[in-house]
Amino acid sequence: MLLFVSLSGSIDNLMNVAKSPDFLQMHTGEIDEKALLDFANQRSEIDKMQICRFLNIPNSQIRIGGKCQRILYILDGQIKGELNLGKYQLNKEKEREQQVAEWLSSLGW
Repeated sequence: MLLFVSLSGSIDNLMNVAKSPDFLQMHTGEIDEKALLDFANQRSEIDKMQICRFLNIPNSQIRIGGKCQRILYILDGQIKGELNLGKYQLNKEKEREQQVAEWLSSLGW
């Protein structure tokens, strides 16, 4: 029971710190930002609103590190890890991706 209470308290605290929304609406296609702002401004129960755009890219097409020579892992303003990849070579792309994946895995990703 004590573990549940601790976990429940931690989740409540995370929700407060993260300032998670009470309502989330996903949408595809064009949006009318003015209409959304007008709607929010006409309702006193809405304190804040935010429009976030997402990239519609399959995970398999996301590449980390690309052609850079050095990747830094920064957490809370502190450098927690560094990977030096050297100069980019097109014929070594798969090895480079594997190196980045292994490095990220070693950092807990």
